[in-house]
Amino acid sequence: MERDIYRNDAGNGALDSQEDTFQEQIKQMHSLNRILAWLSGLAKFQSRLKIHIELTYTLLSQRHNRLNTSVAQDSRRIASATLSDSKAMKAIAVVTLVFLPAEPGCGIINLDPEHLRVSKFWWTHVTSAVVLTALVLLAWVVWMRRKRPSKAVPLHGVDLEKAA
Repeated sequence: MERDIYRNDAGNGALDSQEDTFQEQIKQMHSLNRILAWLSGLAKFQSRLKIHIELTYTLLSQRHNRLNTSVAQDSRRIASATLSDSKAMKAIAVVTLVFLPAEPGCGIINLDPEHLRVSKFWWTHVTSAVVLTALVLLAWVVWMRRKRPSKAVPLHGVDLEKAA
């Protein structure tokens, strides 16, 4: 009501419209300030989201590294067990190679322990068994040397053949 009095009394409508324009500009500035504050909050949210994504990638990388380390340790244990199994198999092969050549001789000559004591040609069986065993062992050694890799590759600076 007082505005009307001033308007009527002063008869000045130009001041009133300027004040309305000024009030409108203040409202627009408040709106712009709210939009800027919202945009600022959005930028902060975006930077926090980027940090969160980087943290997630870092945690996943750490998890994968732990898994890879575990797999490497398991592989090392398997390699060590395989090496000891390989040594056991070689020992079994040597024992087999020592006793196997005598069997065909026994089969061919058809000897049993009773005839071995009585026969005067018992030395032929023993000689043929020793010669066959020596030939088989020699052939096995030659074959193993040809099949052996030129150089064993150590894992992390530790040679598995020396460690076992």
